[in-house]
Amino acid sequence: EKAVVLSEYFLELVLKESDLGEFQLVSPIDPSKRGAQLSFSHPSAYAISRAWIEEGVIADFRAPNILRVGFSPMILSIKDIDLAVKKLIVITQSGSFLEEKFQEKQNVT
Repeated sequence: EKAVVLSEYFLELVLKESDLGEFQLVSPIDPSKRGAQLSFSHPSAYAISRAWIEEGVIADFRAPNILRVGFSPMILSIKDIDLAVKKLIVITQSGSFLEEKFQEKQNVT
């Protein structure tokens, strides 16, 4: 299934990128037990989700510290996954998620 391929590829990229080491997988490692999404804990999950959304990558936040990423096989490709991870790396390396505008809680992320 394409959603599994996309999620496995995303996970592989995140796990091998040292700059994303603070992201801890909380979803089951077995793709058959997690569906078409991955959830990661991170101390700044809320702000990162907001910064990522501003960059055009839709992610979801779940309290208290979960960043949830879905993989829609109808609209996403491997190229989209590469771009999303690159944007995530830039956000975390640059610290742009620390900007005040990303800290203010919204009703919906």
